[in-house]
This record gives sequence, C-alpha cells and structure tokens, in this order.
Amino acid sequence: MITLFCILFVILTLYLVLSLVGIVILPIVGIVMVIAFVVAVIGIIFKIVFSLPFLILVIILALLYMSRNK
Repeated sequence: MITLFCILFVILTLYLVLSLVGIVILPIVGIVMVIAFVVAVIGIIFKIVFSLPFLILVIILALLYMSRNK
C-alpha cells in the first residue's frame, strides 16, 4: 500500500513540476516563435528588395520617371 502511495506521489509531483515548467517555458517559446517569424518575414523582404529582377524594375521605373520630367 505504501509503495502504491509513493508511486502515485512521485507521479503527481513530477506532473506538478512539469506543469510549472510548462507554464514558465511555453510563453518564452511563443515569444521566440514570434521573433523567428518576424525575422523570416524581414529576410524575405530583403531577399525581394535586393534581388536582380527588382533592381532591374527600379532602374526601368527610374528611367521612365526621368524621361517624363524632361
């Protein structure tokens, strides 16, 4: 009977400790995931902005803008 009680007590203690760790860790993981998502979006934006086709488009638009102002 004492062995069964000890096993249940150990399981409940581990469950409580892991629950407290989860309450502390999960918001940190959520914040890290949001930061990773923002960094990925910024990386995609930089990849588009500094790509060769976008640079060619900017040059064409600049030439059109300068030719209209003359």
